Amino acid sequence: MICPTCGKEVENHNLFCIYCGQQLQHPEETGRFQTPPMQPITPQMKAPAPPSAPVNAPPSIDADASAKPFFDYLPLAILAAIFCCPPLGLPAIIFAAYARAYHLAGDHGRAQHNLNQAKIWFWITVGVGVLIQVGLLGSMVQTIITVLEGI
Repeated sequence: MICPTCGKEVENHNLFCIYCGQQLQHPEETGRFQTPPMQPITPQMKAPAPPSAPVNAPPSIDADASAKPFFDYLPLAILAAIFCCPPLGLPAIIFAAYARAYHLAGDHGRAQHNLNQAKIWFWITVGVGVLIQVGLLGSMVQTIITVLEGI
């Protein structure tokens, strides 16, 4: 199937284009097959070169993307969600997972955006968790002082 927005080939079972994110309409839904527009080959034009990869091959992962070091905050987001504040740690985990997926797919712009969001939510989670722990510690110290004064 060809994406109508970016023109790249995607697998037939995909609901969205993996390259541009456009929602795809399947032939079963529209009742007709979508084919890319064709231009006749004139003597001045050259035929397109055959693809280097087989037509049915899955999209390749950017080899450079997996070779570059990329820290996506996922381990830290998980630890912050467990030990600091789970409700605020969940967005950090989600953004970090998306950053990892986009990085592996070679979409570095979206990966960086999600990485920045994961960092923000990670530090919010840690900050709120520390405030909660300090509050609890202060409350415990106040209780101990009150009990000791009563003796």
